[in-house]
Amino acid sequence: MVMFLIVLAVLATLGYSGGVYTLLLGNLSQTPGITEGAFYTFLCIALSIPLGLGARVLQGLGKMKVVVQIGFVGPILQIGFYLPLWLMNAPVEYYFIGPGTAYLATALVGYIIARRRFGLRLNIPFGSLARSEHGGQSLWRTAAPFLLISVGMTVGFQSHRILLSQFGTTQDVASYSLVAQFLGPMLAVTSVVGQNLWSRYRRELHVSTLELSAFRAHILIFVLLGTVFAAGLFAVVPSAALVLTGGSVSPSLLLTAGAGAYLLVTAVHQPSAMLLNDSRGLWIQALLVFQVAFCTVAGTIWSIPSIGAAAPYVCMAISMLVLQVIPSIRMAWKRILGQNISRNFDASDKRNYS
Repeated sequence: MVMFLIVLAVLATLGYSGGVYTLLLGNLSQTPGITEGAFYTFLCIALSIPLGLGARVLQGLGKMKVVVQIGFVGPILQIGFYLPLWLMNAPVEYYFIGPGTAYLATALVGYIIARRRFGLRLNIPFGSLARSEHGGQSLWRTAAPFLLISVGMTVGFQSHRILLSQFGTTQDVASYSLVAQFLGPMLAVTSVVGQNLWSRYRRELHVSTLELSAFRAHILIFVLLGTVFAAGLFAVVPSAALVLTGGSVSPSLLLTAGAGAYLLVTAVHQPSAMLLNDSRGLWIQALLVFQVAFCTVAGTIWSIPSIGAAAPYVCMAISMLVLQVIPSIRMAWKRILGQNISRNFDASDKRNYS
């Protein structure tokens, strides 16, 4: 993680000095302070990479309540930061500091809590990537596909604003960003709730006690959760846009519907994503994520002229459902059936032996 911090910080610095942000921001590049804001945000993300291990350690120790509480640091900090700026009618460039600062603060708080409660220390144990651990598997066998999944998700999701700034209008970017501001916390809560299944599935698959009925129930629970959150998005966005922007930014119904659909699809994906957690499952997920990222970027570029700011969410929801969620659920389903069949055969062999 320290290696990625250094690489990303160097790339961010070179990109700023070389004028790359001006090209990436497209129609938005004329906004005062936006390139400096982008550079600052990239540096905050880079610094957050190793610090983010704190929340992962807490998650692995089953301290999900603490992880959820840490997740509120970012939104609370942004409210405390943006509200005075809004009341003072501050120049737009001051707002660009908020997202990166909130992201870094969240990671820092997680690391501090993990350090104080459980003695977490940031070292550079590069040798552990190759050492044989956890029943003969090296850490790299799961770290590598998980890294690719993270990169693929970044390409597929974080490129949305860049694509809109290149092929859309500033109004498209503003509408998308306003909806994303409310969608982000809902996605974060959905992911955190889903991560509770990870340790359970890992434990139950190891001893062949996971039941298909439990997996189906989990899918239904996340369908309900995604539906409730999507309905909340529909209820909040129109009034929030009117209050926060005075009507100057008005997200379309299709944009809100696309964001709600993406939220629902993400929720439905949580059980199967948490179940396919071994090396083979993660490599398959990495392949699916890159397929989704490619189709999302291509579909977004193609559809922006016709549906505007809704294009990224609509394309990602459709691509993710068809190329990732349905195949993942089928693979998870087969894996549970396979371990149940194996368990039944083992039980039968033991009875016959007796």
